[in-house]
Amino acid sequence: MTIPDSLVKNNGTAFDATWRWLNNSDKVHAYPHFKLDSPLYPLSLTQLSAVAFAGDWGINVTSALQADTQAREQALNDNDVQYNVALDMFLDANETQAQADLPHYEIMVWLSYSYNVYPVGIDTSSPDKDQFVINGTRL
Repeated sequence: MTIPDSLVKNNGTAFDATWRWLNNSDKVHAYPHFKLDSPLYPLSLTQLSAVAFAGDWGINVTSALQADTQAREQALNDNDVQYNVALDMFLDANETQAQADLPHYEIMVWLSYSYNVYPVGIDTSSPDKDQFVINGTRL
């Protein structure tokens, strides 16, 4: 999904997306996302000292959007909503390939997720073994 210019705010540092999946909820599928383009990229990891990231998100069922917290949570459960929110970075030693659709490495930092949703290929016999909790947020 490409985010239209009308949805990008604050000089490109924010966007809104409404998205709906109608079929086969147990399959991995498309999602609202954006790609950060900069004249600095590609950038060697040796030149990177920090990645500053801040974000807010909400997961809601449209029919319960104006309801209280308990009703919104119930709507998520009733509709079997499954999700994850992730910071996803793609890397490659080859400068050209680093800018292509399938770089060699992918680093995902899961900022939020519903239960029973895991990265593709994870050993689900102990899915939380590498989990961190910071200020009450599972990472």
